[in-house]
Amino acid sequence: MQISSLYSAYSAAALTSSIQGTAAPAAARQYSSQTAQDRINLSPEGLAASKKTSEKQTDAASTEQAIEAKQSALTAEELKQLSQLKSRDREVRAHEQAHLSVAGQHAAGGASFTLERGPDGNSYAVGGEVPIDVSSESTPEATIQKMQTIRRAALAPADPSSADRQIAAQASAKEMQARREKATELQKNLSGLISSDQMAKNKKDNLSLSSGTSAHETTGGIMFAA
Repeated sequence: MQISSLYSAYSAAALTSSIQGTAAPAAARQYSSQTAQDRINLSPEGLAASKKTSEKQTDAASTEQAIEAKQSALTAEELKQLSQLKSRDREVRAHEQAHLSVAGQHAAGGASFTLERGPDGNSYAVGGEVPIDVSSESTPEATIQKMQTIRRAALAPADPSSADRQIAAQASAKEMQARREKATELQKNLSGLISSDQMAKNKKDNLSLSSGTSAHETTGGIMFAA
C-alpha cells in the first residue's frame, strides 16, 4: 500500500515537472533510483523462476502454433477424421473412468487404451479396458457384496459394451451361487440348532421317565411288602 501511494505521487509529480519543464522532485528521483536498484538486485532464484516461466510460455505458444499450422494444412476429409478421433477419444476415456470410479478396490489395475495416430500426428484412444477381479471371496456374504459392485461397475458407462454386459452377467451368476451357498449354510445351522434342541428335550424326557419309574417301583415295593 505504501509503495503504491509513493508511486502514484511520483507519477503525478513527474508529469507536472515534465509539463513545467522542471526537474522531478528529489523524493521522486530517490524512488526512481531505489526502483532501479530493486530490479538489479533480483535474487538468482527469482531470475531462474522468471526465466522458467518465460520458457514455458514460449513453449506453449510454439506448441499451439505448431498444432494450428498442422491443422491448417489438413484437407477437409482429414479434418473430419480428426474431429471423429477427438470425439472418440473423449468417449473412450469417459467410459473407462466410469468403470474405475465404481469398481474401486476390485479393479485389478488402471485403464489401458488402444491408440490411433491422427492426421495431425497425435495419438487418440479408440478403445480401452479396465481389468476387474471377479474371483469369489472367502464368505458368501462378501462374495455377494463384491459381485453387486462389479455388476454396477460393468454397467456404469452410458453405453456398456458387449464385454461389459458379459462381465455383469458373470457377476450376477456368481452372486446367485453365493446366495445358494449362504442358504445351504443357514439350513445346516438351523438343522444343527433343531438337533441340539431335540437332543436336550430327549435327555430331559429320559430323566423324567427314569424318575417316574423309580418312584413306581418304590411304591410297588412298599405295597408288596405290606
